Amino acid sequence: MSEYKIKLTNLDRGSCESLFTIRESFFKDFSFSEITHSDIIVKCIASKKLEKISLAININGIIKNFLCDNCAENIHIPVISNSTFVIRQSENNDLNHDDILYVSSHDNFIDIKHLIYELITLAVPNKRSHRSISSESECNKDMEKLINKYSFREENKDADPRWEALKSLNLNK
Repeated sequence: MSEYKIKLTNLDRGSCESLFTIRESFFKDFSFSEITHSDIIVKCIASKKLEKISLAININGIIKNFLCDNCAENIHIPVISNSTFVIRQSENNDLNHDDILYVSSHDNFIDIKHLIYELITLAVPNKRSHRSISSESECNKDMEKLINKYSFREENKDADPRWEALKSLNLNK
């Protein structure tokens, strides 16, 4: 049984808050994950107003041991994410919306483990480098020199003459 479940039965009394600590063991269930080490706190607040159930998920922490895209040195990346979802009851399992979670009418809880994983993954920046996470942190200059030295870069000295002819066109008339 997953420990990342939110009870829906207690929501008649207002809201329910849950805190989860995400560490290495969390990502072992996701064999395809490039995230292996983290120190993340997930705060979930489920609340019910009239017949509407909402779930707010706040993620704050650090993903450890990512490789910098520029110098291949280990870096720690801060992740922050705030998302709100609406929980609706439906017997139709093939419904899919980004901000609506569907549960069966006889379910007493909702398992949000995969949702937490997706939100953490989406919070990771596409470009992972020292410069993208901190202006004070710098890449390893020696490693950058080595990478540039051994990188294959094809320089096209014989440019296609058709492209050279296009460069001479004056488009600012």
